Amino acid sequence: MRRSTRLALLGFVLLATAFALPFVDFVTADWDRDYRYRTPTDGFCADAVADLPDESVESEDFVVDRADLSSAALADVRRAEANGSYTVEREADADGPFFFPSDHVARGTGCYALYDAERETYRALVTEAVDHRTDTLQRRTARLGSRAAAALGVLSLLAGVVGAARRRLG
Repeated sequence: MRRSTRLALLGFVLLATAFALPFVDFVTADWDRDYRYRTPTDGFCADAVADLPDESVESEDFVVDRADLSSAALADVRRAEANGSYTVEREADADGPFFFPSDHVARGTGCYALYDAERETYRALVTEAVDHRTDTLQRRTARLGSRAAAALGVLSLLAGVVGAARRRLG
């Protein structure tokens, strides 16, 4: 095999590696799931809770009585109400009323109406499962490796093509 052919093949292999590396990085990454509580003032959830009629409380699937919340869930909800949003960095309360992985609005997102019996009011609560990467060094390494492989691939491919053209012309 001629040198120019080997350089061109090496260039194709490096370019394929450069395109494949981000996908491999994404698949092999370590992911962490957190759970966020938000208290919206507008949007679909706030509108749904504002439109709740008092007589159909038992028929609504998304109504949760504050008295039924565990102490940990109640503390999380209070923090969300005080700050507008609160992220819980532990597993969700398995026995609680919030089902993050498959809430009823969309996968990982839910809308709940928190009923306060003392005040006879409803407050909107949006729950979200938030995934994020924990390995930033792997992401940076893959990004840098992908760019380096692409640059070397282009240079190798060009060197192979120029070498073959020079051989044919000279």
